[in-house]
Amino acid sequence: MKIAVIGTGYVGLVQGIIMSEFGSEVICVDKSQEKIEILNKIDNPEKEKKKLKEFLLQLTLKKLLKNQK
Repeated sequence: MKIAVIGTGYVGLVQGIIMSEFGSEVICVDKSQEKIEILNKIDNPEKEKKKLKEFLLQLTLKKLLKNQK
């Protein structure tokens, strides 16, 4: 499946990565040339996805622990 994600902010970029993990061909677009240039400079997308997944897991765990108090 081919999917286009508009915006590479907190939601769009994460959504694009998640959908690509499930086998979709994803293209992210953004009006910010700076963001696009940064994303195009990524030399190892698999390494970057791993770091992002670890970060998201940490945020999720913090939120769950906070809600248990």
